[in-house]
Amino acid sequence: MIPPFPIRKTLPFTRRFFRGPAAAMVQLSPSLKYYLDAIHAEETADEYATLGLANAVLMGSLAFLTVFSLAIFAGQALQFFGFSLIAGLSMGAVTLLYWMSFPKVQAHKRAQLIDRELLFALRDISVELDAGMSFVDSLDLLTEGYGHLSEEMNEIVKDIRIGTPLEDAMERSMRKNTSKLYKSAMLRIFNGIRSGADIPTLLSVVIENLTEETKAQVKAYGQEINLWATLYLMVGIVLPSMGLTLMVMLSTFTGLAITESLVYMLTFFLLMFHASAIGFLRSRRPLVEV
Repeated sequence: MIPPFPIRKTLPFTRRFFRGPAAAMVQLSPSLKYYLDAIHAEETADEYATLGLANAVLMGSLAFLTVFSLAIFAGQALQFFGFSLIAGLSMGAVTLLYWMSFPKVQAHKRAQLIDRELLFALRDISVELDAGMSFVDSLDLLTEGYGHLSEEMNEIVKDIRIGTPLEDAMERSMRKNTSKLYKSAMLRIFNGIRSGADIPTLLSVVIENLTEETKAQVKAYGQEINLWATLYLMVGIVLPSMGLTLMVMLSTFTGLAITESLVYMLTFFLLMFHASAIGFLRSRRPLVEV
């Protein structure tokens, strides 16, 4: 999985030029392979870094050419050459940063979606075990209908079908997954299977513990959101209102004019702040249900 830029087919060509720098980037980002495995990416770490460098060069070149072309049309090519170069380098750096952070962001989103389905899936397994179904068969039934969690179950079932022991298949799934709740639940089941514990009883304990952990996450979010909401009200509503009132009062005594462009500029920054704050608060919300 790569960000939505159509340069996957250029890999055989770009590998010739960026193999060395890409290898260095992989060495500097040892977690890249882990996150690529977590999102089930088709590319290796070296291939992904190579594509990232190629895309950064492409976007940086386009930014440079765009700004420099506008400067040429304006008749100020020499004056804006340095600015065009800075724009190109900045665009390339931002593109590369986005590219290299993309797997981590996607892995985090994937973990949240797995957390949302995990408790319901474990309850379904418990019901199926009580009905006399084997643990492996109950995992097989979870390969559909649970989003990204079904993909993880499908990987485990596939490994078992080709002869991999259940414990090894579960360990492999835990090792490449970024969901803490998933790892916690699977580790308890894994240890229980190894020690010969009764799986239905063990699963009931796991579900109970996972429910408590989920409630703790929701409670922690509730406490955290109070602080952020207070800061949001202060910075986004109270301070702008008081600041604008103070500016009006000062303009009366100092003759400082509050122009229409100033009001528009302040409004723009406030809208940007509100949008960013709302996005941040939504990103902090745990995607779990009890």
